[in-house]
Amino acid sequence: MKRVLVIDDKVEALKVVLEEVLDGYEIVCAASGPEGLAALGEDIGAVLLDIRMPAELGDDPDREGLAVMREIARRRPGLPVIMFTSYGEVGLALEAGRLGAFDYVLKSDHPDKWVSVLDKAMAVEAEPPTTPRELDRFGALIGGSEPMRRVYMLIERLGPTNRTILIQGETGTGKDLVAKEIHRVSGRAREKFRAVNMTRIPAGVFESELFGHRKGAFTGATYDKPGEFELASGGTLFLDEIGELPLNLQAKLLRALEEDCVQRVGETQPRRVDVRIVAATKVNLLEEMKAGRFRDDLYYRLQRATIKLPPLRERGGDIVVLAEHFLRQVVASEELGPKRFSPEALEVMRRYPWPGNVRELKNAVEYAAVLTDGEVIGPNDLQLADAEVTVHQDLDKLFEDQKGGHTGVTTPREFKAQFGERALRHVLKRALEETGEQAKAGVLLGFLSPDHTEREYQSFRQWFRRTGLTSRDVLR
Repeated sequence: MKRVLVIDDKVEALKVVLEEVLDGYEIVCAASGPEGLAALGEDIGAVLLDIRMPAELGDDPDREGLAVMREIARRRPGLPVIMFTSYGEVGLALEAGRLGAFDYVLKSDHPDKWVSVLDKAMAVEAEPPTTPRELDRFGALIGGSEPMRRVYMLIERLGPTNRTILIQGETGTGKDLVAKEIHRVSGRAREKFRAVNMTRIPAGVFESELFGHRKGAFTGATYDKPGEFELASGGTLFLDEIGELPLNLQAKLLRALEEDCVQRVGETQPRRVDVRIVAATKVNLLEEMKAGRFRDDLYYRLQRATIKLPPLRERGGDIVVLAEHFLRQVVASEELGPKRFSPEALEVMRRYPWPGNVRELKNAVEYAAVLTDGEVIGPNDLQLADAEVTVHQDLDKLFEDQKGGHTGVTTPREFKAQFGERALRHVLKRALEETGEQAKAGVLLGFLSPDHTEREYQSFRQWFRRTGLTSRDVLR
């Protein structure tokens, strides 16, 4: 049985609630940080930790959980830790995430939300032991979700090398921030970091911009001009949207990577350069290669070291952590006075798919903060009018995928852990609407086999009870 350590000065009251919802888990209770650390054996699979407790390891009761978190990270690197926090303390979850916390839950959340986050934490394979995860090292990169912790790990391991790195991710995920962090942790940190966005170079001057030109090489070349490779020599050159580089220049880029030299337009002799390349793309370069728009030799040269950035919709608790961070920033820069999100606004942000990723979230928060007259930012202030429609459409597709057996999920617990409580309620409701019976709904979704036992059915039926759904509610 999986063991979960719960550290909270009011642990006995929590234990009563947790024992009702944590099926299949053994709960180990501790009423203080030192008591929790004493119980932190190798058999503990995850920790639920309150942020606010009497100060024993630290000197501030409002931040005692962070002191405990640091010690847990030192003793058990990679162990999933979920922070308990109250509304109004979400900002502290940012610090916990940067110390390596897996996620956080509000004490006001329904206990099933706790179970969902815990299930995800227990399903994640622990990272190999490393030094304590001091996420403050990662500058403007924010968030302690598992996908981002993997990004941090790759930055730590690849950054100090001299390897060319390819960063892949959707628009707005922060590829430029990752490139800067790679430079910052490298041996070239004191040298120049130069960034070139391929989409912003006018057609016809790519070669001159990247490799430079000699005076008189073409009309308008009135002086010798070094290219970005020479300007970045000794440091790091970030080539953003590398997939936009014209095919005829990709061979020259490959030569620069392999021979550490460039040739200016109009010159016959190459020039030596010492530059570390970090490239980024939002397109699938493998597909571009198959379509003949990207050289295969350059593709294989770039993809030897790859960092894939997760879209915001896959980063769980990071959404609210980032929103709180952006809100503090805009309040300070615009001198707006106290601002906070309502619980409803936080919930809308959690479930919105954020097609524009972190950039869209930042813009939405800044817009809402500036235009909201009062202190509280509500869901309508975020200007996400299509959020409900988008989410509903996504959930309908998820229902069809589950019916067709395409999700790979075979139990309600796994489904909720992967897609969330709202999604589980939606697919259960849709299945009831189609079948009219709970047992048939379970079979339709693949949660029950056609020849299920009565015990299996009763276990499945509990999920309807937890969501409050009944056949009568759905069909009337």
